[in-house]
Amino acid sequence: MFVEKYKLFNVIGFAADKQYIKEDTYCGKPVYAIEDLHNHMNVKEDFIFVAVLWNHLNADRRRLYERMKSFNLYKFASLVSPLASVWGGERI
Repeated sequence: MFVEKYKLFNVIGFAADKQYIKEDTYCGKPVYAIEDLHNHMNVKEDFIFVAVLWNHLNADRRRLYERMKSFNLYKFASLVSPLASVWGGERI
């Protein structure tokens, strides 16, 4: 997993809509229903990172982010790949 490979965050689990969960774990980590996520994390200390598949990437990510934000419970993590290049500016 990219995030763990570069030690960007400590991933404690995954979340999906309850109707799509087929297994209790993914990549060795627990899978939680989005509807119950607040019961499985410390909302004052833990962050959510919204990751989605490539199809309709920005639209899907935005909808999911806005949905999670509407709960008024979560802090969100941002990720810039350590391999990213910024042309004409400073490297992040």
